[in-house]
Amino acid sequence: SYTLNQAIEDGVLIPVSVDRVRLIPPQRIIVMTAAVAEAFDQPTLQHIWDAYCAWFATAHLLPEEEQLFAIEVDGQTVWVMEDASAITILKPEDW
Repeated sequence: SYTLNQAIEDGVLIPVSVDRVRLIPPQRIIVMTAAVAEAFDQPTLQHIWDAYCAWFATAHLLPEEEQLFAIEVDGQTVWVMEDASAITILKPEDW
């Protein structure tokens, strides 16, 4: 299977540097798709991350089908998804 490290090496995913408002286990990194990297500057990425952190604080209270973070930024939808190895910032079409 295609690993996180392979995706980073191939340039499909790019590590993100944001101020981490909430604690994340050290093994989990934040990455974004190449399309997100091309579309948004650092302040916008920080805005997306901050909004995600605020949402995450109460996400566990939402019904399971609503536990996907989505935000509209500059007319574009952006998702933030978590799995065991990374937190990924992506556009729906990157899925």
